[in-house]
Amino acid sequence: MVAIHYSALNHAEREIRLLTVQSGSTKDRIDCSLTHVSLTNHPTYSALSYVWGNPEERVPITVEGAVVLVTKKLWIALRSLRSGTGDLIVWVDAVCIDQTDVPERNEQVAMMGDIYASATSVLIWIGEADDTSDVAFDLMPGIMNRAVDLRAHSEAGSFYFGLSGRPWFNRVWIMQELALATDDPIVICGSQRVCWTTFVGAWQVVAKEMFSEMGQVRYLGRQADTDNVEVLAKIKLDLLKDLRRHVRGMGGGSLRQLLIFSRTSEASKAEDRIYALLAMLRKDDRASIAIDYRKPIAVVYAEAMAHIFSIGDGPDFLSGMWLSDPGCQISDLPSWVPDFSSQAAEKATVPNSVAFRPPYPRTVSGPGADAANGVVHPDMKTLEIRALHVDIVQGVLLFDQSIDGCIRQLPEVEAMAARAMERELSVTDEQQPFYENYRRSEPLWRTLVSNKRRGSGYDVAPMSYEAAFRAILSSAKEGEHTPPSLGDEDPALPVSEYRQTLQEHLPCRTFFTTRNGLVGVGMPGVRAGDQVTIWFGAPVPFIVRECEDDDTYKLVGAAYVAGIMEGQMVDELYCEDLADAITLLVK
Repeated sequence: MVAIHYSALNHAEREIRLLTVQSGSTKDRIDCSLTHVSLTNHPTYSALSYVWGNPEERVPITVEGAVVLVTKKLWIALRSLRSGTGDLIVWVDAVCIDQTDVPERNEQVAMMGDIYASATSVLIWIGEADDTSDVAFDLMPGIMNRAVDLRAHSEAGSFYFGLSGRPWFNRVWIMQELALATDDPIVICGSQRVCWTTFVGAWQVVAKEMFSEMGQVRYLGRQADTDNVEVLAKIKLDLLKDLRRHVRGMGGGSLRQLLIFSRTSEASKAEDRIYALLAMLRKDDRASIAIDYRKPIAVVYAEAMAHIFSIGDGPDFLSGMWLSDPGCQISDLPSWVPDFSSQAAEKATVPNSVAFRPPYPRTVSGPGADAANGVVHPDMKTLEIRALHVDIVQGVLLFDQSIDGCIRQLPEVEAMAARAMERELSVTDEQQPFYENYRRSEPLWRTLVSNKRRGSGYDVAPMSYEAAFRAILSSAKEGEHTPPSLGDEDPALPVSEYRQTLQEHLPCRTFFTTRNGLVGVGMPGVRAGDQVTIWFGAPVPFIVRECEDDDTYKLVGAAYVAGIMEGQMVDELYCEDLADAITLLVK
């Protein structure tokens, strides 16, 4: 088997290679050739958006007379897309980039945003036809125009709800390929094709009808006006629709936004969790991270966080990420850098800290909520952050992994909190009345659910939760194996709802108390001697651990601390010069 002989591209001229796929039937061998073109000359070509597929499943094609093994998914796509009457001129990353030449790959990957934006058309290959796709594609124009009775055509709903099983929708690179396409992309499934606008427009009609029947919509006007509703349930297609509109309409997004958009997407290479997003950044930010596949992954991820800190989003962004645990597979990853390859719930080995955020717009930073805080040192290992020291962790209880186990622990939690409130204060005389108020101002039942109503990031926990907590606590003290079910029968005592809220907040986390009697809920790694700190600009406190060999710290994770989550400590102590800020060096 002969390898392709790639002649060098002229990067200064913005050269790329285009693949010409010769016409033929589905049974003919796929014969191709490569040509060099410059993007500055506005060449005519299509760009293919697809999924590489299993690298072990390969099928031969010929390129410049050489037999080349491509993934089976690419082979199927090329076989389906080529015409029987004319050649197909297309840019395909797997063939048009010399994948063995790392410097070329760095340069071409950095140009991919321009390659897709410059293409005459972007062809989105979502895979082969299935039992519902052909009918669904035929119906899409009529569905979009409200000319189809969906009750008579279940295939459309079945097709859309099955999209999560198609790998194209779960890959990170497809996001920029879709978002940056200048013209309306073409979605292709088997032999069927429609434009992206029709593909998404039909889904919006389907979603309104189906989710209305499920009660998953919010009426923005009269309930009889079924057009004026907001669909509360979302699928990945909704996310991609919003991403394209956001990037095209705003001229790009922030890295923070794009990382949140892409957190459920997959990448074969860990560094592509960052590199695949760079072309979608706002123009002034695109040069902040240089694509280089020779860099260690820890450096790539640290550079991404350094950029986020440089624009003032660092503390807030970090509070909503899954932080790395001791078993992280990426070597030398600093404690303040998330493992971006593990930001989906099914991949995380520790709980997410977003549960600790107080009801919006409350924030532990109070008057310092908008602070641009945090500088990453050139070594890409050290974060310098301004913080307010809160207290030292003294007592720790690790919650069980099951909600039943957590409930059995509630009497011990209540006892720990009661003992903490009786501790002698070891703060300045001026600070004592404030700490006394912090540790007594918020009841335990609120703290355990971060003072949030179940399923809401805005509504505080209702007063009815207090009675529910008392009922659950009482049953735990009496040794009952199952909590009371009064919540299903008495609206004034929503035991069931409060139990579900506890289930969202407690398993595998820790309950802790501090030397001065504060109580809170933190990540599973919290231990006695750790320091509770407020990083200006963050909505939640962070717990850090002092390193033994120098004056640096490790980030343990975010937390919820009763009595200070609305910015009281920053407002009453720091702003009144009763407490000084400190500088932490976090590694």
